[in-house]
Amino acid sequence: MKIAFVISAIAVLMVACSSPNDGSTTSTFALDTSKVDSGKTFYQCPMHLEVISAKADNCPKCDMALESVVKQ
Repeated sequence: MKIAFVISAIAVLMVACSSPNDGSTTSTFALDTSKVDSGKTFYQCPMHLEVISAKADNCPKCDMALESVVKQ
């Protein structure tokens, strides 16, 4: 009886802790790009999404190259 309970508890934990693997890695972040016109390009750090710039440069926090993003 105890073994059945332990197995059931483990199964419940495994299901509860698993995440759906649909290949989706998209996250939504609220950035203040209000000073950037629609259709214009700005540059953003891939590691520090709060770091944005009007020119291609390196992130001041991690020194990674900023990636270009076109504002929708």
